[in-house]
Formats: sequence, C-alpha cells, structure tokens
Amino acid sequence: MPEAYRVRRYKHGYAVFDEDGQKITGQSTHAQCLEMIDKIQKSKTVRTRNCLCCGVPFPSEGIGNRICLVCKGSALFQGADPRDCSTGRNL
Repeated sequence: MPEAYRVRRYKHGYAVFDEDGQKITGQSTHAQCLEMIDKIQKSKTVRTRNCLCCGVPFPSEGIGNRICLVCKGSALFQGADPRDCSTGRNL
C-alpha cells in the first residue's frame, strides 16, 4: 500500500509529512512540497532496469538502484575498481 504524504504549514512555509506525521522535508513553498511528493512517489516505483555492471535486467526500486543484487554481492563490487565490471564499461 502506498504511503500517504501530506503538505502542511510548517513555521513560515510548508513541509511534507508522512502518514505517521513525521516531517520528511524541510521548510519550503507549497508548490515545492507537491513536487517533492511526486518525486518520492516516483522513486518508489519498481521498474526493470539493466544492471550497470553485468547488463542483466533486474527489478530496480529507483534511479539510485542500478546494480543488481548478484553484482552487489560479488567480491568485484565489494572492493574493486568499478571499471573492472564484466561489461568492460568505464564508469
């Protein structure tokens, strides 16, 4: 079930609050808060993306999730130079 976000007055502006009433953004304008809610909801959308290391499609939970779990668990990913990935791409 998606989380419910709300824009509420906060100090001399507005802020975004989660369903538990916890503030998750700093003070800003109402429009900026609405944009932030949109970004949060889009970032939680699971999409199929290609792993930047091995190139295999995997379910990604957001723009910052671009390495599959298999590659994240590999010794190569854990401490090696990212340019050594199997695709040979220079990151």
